Amino acid sequence: MLQRVFIGLLLVFSFALKAQDSTTQYIQSMSHRIATDLAFTNDYSIFKVIGPNTETLLYPNTPNHLRLKVNYDFLSFSLQWSPNFLPGNGDEALKGKTESFQLSSAFIFSHWFSEIQLSRVKGFYLQNSDQVNGWQPGDPYIQFPSLRHQGIQISSGYIFNENFSWRHLRSQTERQIRSAGTFLPILDLHYFVVDELSAKPGSQKSRNTEICIGPGYAYTYVYRKKYFASAALFGSLGYMHSDIFTRLSIDEVYSNQDNLLWRWNTKIGIGYNGPLWYSGLNLQMSGSEYQQEHSTLHNSETRIFYQVYLGYRFQSPKVLRQKLNLIKEHIPFL
Repeated sequence: MLQRVFIGLLLVFSFALKAQDSTTQYIQSMSHRIATDLAFTNDYSIFKVIGPNTETLLYPNTPNHLRLKVNYDFLSFSLQWSPNFLPGNGDEALKGKTESFQLSSAFIFSHWFSEIQLSRVKGFYLQNSDQVNGWQPGDPYIQFPSLRHQGIQISSGYIFNENFSWRHLRSQTERQIRSAGTFLPILDLHYFVVDELSAKPGSQKSRNTEICIGPGYAYTYVYRKKYFASAALFGSLGYMHSDIFTRLSIDEVYSNQDNLLWRWNTKIGIGYNGPLWYSGLNLQMSGSEYQQEHSTLHNSETRIFYQVYLGYRFQSPKVLRQKLNLIKEHIPFL
């Protein structure tokens, strides 16, 4: 009899614990509001090519940008541009002219998410011009005004822990109100074209396709439901195929490369995420490396940038909520 009572109490206690855990709220949905924010960022890419006795460092002359984001429920859109009035921009006499533009969108569901980014940068300068014979301090940097980089990148991942909010970090359409972390594998697809538009003899055009996959982990620490600190680390291996066209005085010479690629990415952030206002500071470090096939050249790309943002959530129109609810009824995983 006592044994049955004891087993019964254990079952009741276990069910009580399970019920308590299931009702513990980690995430607060803000899907009834539209989140908009403006960010100041120095997000840009540099290109580094290292040879046996040479090093080439190409920089764009737009180190600082403004980014406007509009987020609603599982949707997010952002536009990034580089006005000359920002500090560090616009010194065209010394470093040449750079035109840059970036448009991105994200779809963040309960577990799956996908992000797509379109970018275009035209105009670079040789940051290490001092290594070129004849260049003197005070001279304009060696410039490549016709060099253009444009591409499309798609990233998709899976959030294993349903108590972890990726929207809290990426779109602010949710609030992480209790600390949580998750395993976060990511697949990256990247297609980009680098072209010297002057088409001078000796100039090149390359079409590049990258496929990378690897594990990741992200964690958000929450204090008093409004203040947070987050960290994420990703590493991936990939394959890169390049079609290269070298222009000669009469014709073009075609070649191609297949390279093994290594990428890594670290993100750190702190911020405030209240019911209406939110703000934060993000720091991101990323890089990639590969050895060019049939060559002694080693390519390396490194990015270290920060972002400061301020945003506000306002009530979404009733018509918009009704249309989105109608879509959700026909797409269960939303």
